[in-house]
Amino acid sequence: MSENLVPFSPNGGAIERFGMSAAIGDQLDRNFIERGINMAQLLVATLTETPYTPLFEGVRYEIPVSNKYSDDSPDTVDEARDALAEALKARASGMNRARLLKTFQTDYRSIAKKFLPDRGDGERNRKAFEGSFVGTVRQLEVPLPDPVTGYKIIKNAPKSLCGLRLRTLRPRLGMEQAELVTTAGRLVTFESRNSFGLLATDVWTEYLPENPRERGGRAPRPMIATTIRERVVKLRTKKSER
Repeated sequence: MSENLVPFSPNGGAIERFGMSAAIGDQLDRNFIERGINMAQLLVATLTETPYTPLFEGVRYEIPVSNKYSDDSPDTVDEARDALAEALKARASGMNRARLLKTFQTDYRSIAKKFLPDRGDGERNRKAFEGSFVGTVRQLEVPLPDPVTGYKIIKNAPKSLCGLRLRTLRPRLGMEQAELVTTAGRLVTFESRNSFGLLATDVWTEYLPENPRERGGRAPRPMIATTIRERVVKLRTKKSER
């Protein structure tokens, strides 16, 4: 008998001396619970980054994105949407209107694949993941009935979004996070990574974060229309400066 095992006579077998199997099983549970939370955060992103309100089996799934700073004030989401639309229609020389906008792939489906249990994962792990996924979504008052419906919501979500870059949030060496106001009036965070090209010129790659906890759309702050106007005026008149 191995010295790491002690007899367990009632079952005629042996039990582990240091509880390795239990410890591994508990950590696997925690890992799959965490993956379920990440999947829930991703689903929240699909319902807030764009005005996506899917309908499945007669139930509408949505998370309101809104900010009214007084009872009689307009919603800042509507203000941002309308101000950006007006900026794109403005007749003036300078920067091409189309170049004001940045387009990003949402990558919801590819991100979701990283968190889904594999075929080889046990039933216990799958249940831990699914329970965490559905439970976290329900805490946000989204009446998700089962994991399958959640997968459908993510699968059918918009594949891209576009908007106007407003400001840098967290500048770091070789990388920064910036704020985008989308054509639907929501604020979204994106990342820019700097690398050197073959000709020693700076090359910046821009993308939406892969971490679901850094995703999601939010309502703009007050005075967003003024911020958009100032940003657009600066972009469209920059080349005329001497």
